[in-house]
Amino acid sequence: YSGGSSDARGCIETRSLSALLARIRPLKLVLTLCLYSFTLLRVAALGALELLIALSDMITGIIRRDWRNEVKFVPIRVLVSIVLREWVRVVVKLSLDAGTPVIYANLLAYDEQSHRRGPSSKLAHWGLSGIDGVIKDIFNAAQRADGRNYEVIVFSDHGQEAVRIYDFEYGKTIHQ
Repeated sequence: YSGGSSDARGCIETRSLSALLARIRPLKLVLTLCLYSFTLLRVAALGALELLIALSDMITGIIRRDWRNEVKFVPIRVLVSIVLREWVRVVVKLSLDAGTPVIYANLLAYDEQSHRRGPSSKLAHWGLSGIDGVIKDIFNAAQRADGRNYEVIVFSDHGQEAVRIYDFEYGKTIHQ
């Protein structure tokens, strides 16, 4: 949510795909692609690695669960775990360089993956290690920021707990 911010760059509440596409300027796009070519290559390499891991994990998941959900999870996993995480890293660092007074970022990989495989799963901890790297990078960038004395606060909107599914445990839904 934008929280009333006049500059909520990555906020779904204030952005639409059509508005983003309308703002694209070809020359600026080419320049941005050149300036961020290393970052884009890094995201592509991490995305490819995550895709391979996700496909391997999907095969294991298909054996244990519904295959349709497993297949749908692969692109979501790569998008949330790599693309969105790295985009947040870049946007926050740009905001730090710009001297933005308050910056809020949401890193979703652990939440998404722990819901999928459990909070203690290798998948969830893999996502958490990527988030830790982004936090470290943002913290270091905040320490180097000119003109502002940034305070980095890390918090979670909720915890995760391994539980048994009611339907499986008792053979009926909660509504029943």
